[in-house]
Amino acid sequence: MKKTKVTNLLSVLLASATLVVTADRAAAITIGFEPADATFEIGQSLAVDIVFSELDGEIVSAYDLAIDYDATVLAVVMVTFTTQLGDEALFESLSGSDLATPGFVDLAQVSFLSDGELLALQGGDRSVVATLLLEAVATGTSGLGFSFGAFDGVWGLGGLPLALDATPATVEVVPATVPEPSTGLLCGLGLAWLAAARRA
Repeated sequence: MKKTKVTNLLSVLLASATLVVTADRAAAITIGFEPADATFEIGQSLAVDIVFSELDGEIVSAYDLAIDYDATVLAVVMVTFTTQLGDEALFESLSGSDLATPGFVDLAQVSFLSDGELLALQGGDRSVVATLLLEAVATGTSGLGFSFGAFDGVWGLGGLPLALDATPATVEVVPATVPEPSTGLLCGLGLAWLAAARRA
């Protein structure tokens, strides 16, 4: 699985933080997708958020995630990062994604803000950190799931790695709905009746 220079840099930064501080938190936070189950048609797009929840006073200061999906059913065409880890335009965070390998998305983001600033941004029990834009390739069902390799993970307060409960999602692609011929026929008859009534 190929990584871009930005995601390689982020992986090295995140791995360095893990080597310096290796203590894990006792309670796990949840990472998942919203919507968790979705159905959409061929030719349509679907936005799916990546959400951290059950934070309970914790923050997300950095993450490096790998997401798997069925490339015969879906295509991920874009990743949009939120400002929950800081505004990249203001040099508060650095993010990157790699969509080059069908069936696999690698995305990472690291914040340069203090823990207090991140608490103010993320304050609450949940945080949406990115959005995937999916396109339907063919009918069928695809899972969306997280796979964690050697450099993948999530870091929180003080740069400490966080324990995670990962929740997958299911996306179903159905054929595009085509109006039935009888519906078109009824509409045509109704218009013809209106035109005839207007002449009378």
